[in-house]
Amino acid sequence: MDRAHRVVCLGPRSIAGVKNVYRVRVSASLPSSYLKWFRAGVLAELKQVEPETVGLDCARCFMVTPRGRTRDLGPFRQELKCCTFTPYLPSYSLGGLLSHEELSDVWEDYFPKVRLTPLGALPRVPGTSICEAGRHAADRCAFLEKSENPGCRIFDSRPSPCSSYVCTGGGDEFFKSWQRWGETLSSAEWELAHEVAFEAGYTFDDVEMEFAGMDEAIAFYRRAATLALELRSRSR
Repeated sequence: MDRAHRVVCLGPRSIAGVKNVYRVRVSASLPSSYLKWFRAGVLAELKQVEPETVGLDCARCFMVTPRGRTRDLGPFRQELKCCTFTPYLPSYSLGGLLSHEELSDVWEDYFPKVRLTPLGALPRVPGTSICEAGRHAADRCAFLEKSENPGCRIFDSRPSPCSSYVCTGGGDEFFKSWQRWGETLSSAEWELAHEVAFEAGYTFDDVEMEFAGMDEAIAFYRRAATLALELRSRSR
């Protein structure tokens, strides 16, 4: 399984005794920051596999009291929701986020949980299984606000496993369509991360090496954001 995706131990399931799918309006959308990173061809490919549009209100987390067909087992804790894993962040996305002063308190929590490489921040521990998602404070995402009803602090730059996550809304094909979209987005993230690393002079032999120090890593990620924009500009 791609390193950017959660480990799966169960498929979508129905709670015993509930026959009808609890349907919600879901909206599938690409994080706004990705519009500046990806070439037009990549955006077109994502559009072609765009899943059924729905809209989930995370402020009223459905999985706190799940009903009907759901992706994860649940129930989730309100202060954790589905955000109980450490996400992979591509180098260029990290570079963009590092310029946000309001996130300065996040990195002390996030960086120890990842390997800082030319491809980006690779989680040191595999993702939370759908059996345990939303349950344990120790798995809390560093980018989740610390409040009773938190939101995502990097919503406009949230990576593929977050962007493609839906907890409910349909049957097997519904969940599969969102999985396909997420896999396409993950591949696009990964491919651009490789392009940026190669543009910076790295090779297949060293793109996943861990930087020797934090300063070296941060300097590269800031440069990676610029390189990604330059690559996109050349493709026009």
